[in-house]
Amino acid sequence: MTMQGLGYFDAAPDAMKPMVALEASLGHMLISNPLHEVLKTRAPQINGCAFCPNMHLPAARQARVS
Repeated sequence: MTMQGLGYFDAAPDAMKPMVALEASLGHMLISNPLHEVLKTRAPQINGCAFCPNMHLPAARQARVS
């Protein structure tokens, strides 16, 4: 367990690999930070995840994504 709860890398390392790859790929793209945050918030919504959008919303708000 991590300080924030479940250790996702320990619990499901195969599931985490694509998410880490997506983050790495987004980091290499020449896109604005607000768009980067939209992608990190919207992709989990499309996949039906309730946790991840909430995790990424503070950074999206800080990037002034509305």
